[in-house]
Amino acid sequence: FAQEKLMKMRFAKQYEQKLLLGERFAEVSGTLGDTTTGGVITRSTSGGMLWWIKNHGQTFQKTTDFDLDDINDIVYNILTVAAAGTSEIVVLCGAYFLKRFQEEAANKYIQYVGTSNTLGGAGVRGISVFEYNVLGVSVKFVHYPAWDDPKLFPGISTTLGGVLKSSANALFLDMSAVESTDGVIPGFEKFYYGDKDMYYSYVPGMIGVNGLDPSNSQNLNYSLAANSKDGFSAHIMCDDGYYVNAPERHCFYEYTGS
Repeated sequence: FAQEKLMKMRFAKQYEQKLLLGERFAEVSGTLGDTTTGGVITRSTSGGMLWWIKNHGQTFQKTTDFDLDDINDIVYNILTVAAAGTSEIVVLCGAYFLKRFQEEAANKYIQYVGTSNTLGGAGVRGISVFEYNVLGVSVKFVHYPAWDDPKLFPGISTTLGGVLKSSANALFLDMSAVESTDGVIPGFEKFYYGDKDMYYSYVPGMIGVNGLDPSNSQNLNYSLAANSKDGFSAHIMCDDGYYVNAPERHCFYEYTGS
C-alpha cells in the first residue's frame, strides 16, 4: 500500500486534465474491434470547463500583455451578462498571468513598497496581491498549476520571454448561484457515480495480470502466473464530470501572441 499516495497523485493529475480539457463527445454504437460498426461501444462524456466556456461562454483574446483595463472589461462583461448580482469572481490563472496582474496592481495602486514602509501598521517586504475589487465585485486570483504544465500546453512564447503561452491564460469563473426552474442551484455541478473511489485485492504469488474487467473490480478475474512473491492490485474508480449551469457567465482569457 506504499504506492497508494503516488497512484492517487498520478490519477488526480490525469483527472484534473479531464475536468479542464475534456471534450464532450459521443461514440457510435458498435462492437469493439468490428470496423463495420465503428469499432467502438456507445460512450459519451461531459465536456471540461474549457469546452463549456469556449462553446457557450465568453472568450477574451490578446496578442500582447494585458492590463487592469482588460480585467475591468472582462468583469464588466460577466456582470452585464449575469444581470443577477454577481459578487465574486474566481480567476484560475497561470503563473505568468498572476505575476503580470500583481505587477499591474502594484504599479497603479501600491507604490514604493519596501522594508522601510508600513502597510496597515506592519512592516512590508514587498507584497503579493491576490484580490481585486471593481464594480462592486470581488475578483480573487488563484494560481492554477495546470496552466504551467508543459505536457498539457507545450507552446512557448518568445514575446513573453520564453514562458509557456498557457501560463498567460486564465479562466474567470462567476461563483454566483444560478436561478433555475428548480430554484437556486450552484453554478458548477459535479456528477458522481459509484460509492467507492479505490478497490484493493490481495493477489498471492502474482507476477502478471490480464483479463481485467474494471466494471467488476471487486471480483477480479485474473490469469495468474505464480511465483514466490505476493502482491496486491489497486483500481481507482472514477466517473465524475462537471456540468456548468450558466457558461455564459464565465470567460476564458487566452494569450494568442507569439
